[in-house]
Amino acid sequence: MWDATVNPWNRRARRPADAPVGAVELGARWYLVHPDAGVLEVRGGRTSEGMVVFATVAEPRQWFAVFRGFETPDGLYAEILGEVDPDVGQRALDRRIGGDASAADVIAGHLDVRIVREVASV
Repeated sequence: MWDATVNPWNRRARRPADAPVGAVELGARWYLVHPDAGVLEVRGGRTSEGMVVFATVAEPRQWFAVFRGFETPDGLYAEILGEVDPDVGQRALDRRIGGDASAADVIAGHLDVRIVREVASV
């Protein structure tokens, strides 16, 4: 019987599992101005696909992905910010941003969110 996982030309068989967003290595400290929860201290990181994500410092962590945004002198301005489950795959989230709405669920979406480096600039 043929086993597709043994075929060296089968790209899916060789591709590693889609790591969850919750596995992203976090670094710099930021402050996310949440529309409902006020100012949240977060740590920033990037997924394996290069997407900018943030996670709250407080447990249980909330995870946010910048679906569309740009850098400003104070930090980042997220035109669309999605709160995502930490178990969502990083590649699946990238496909969601690319237009595949069924690739990954979004807990909540927010528009026009500032993410700054210093609380004084909030």
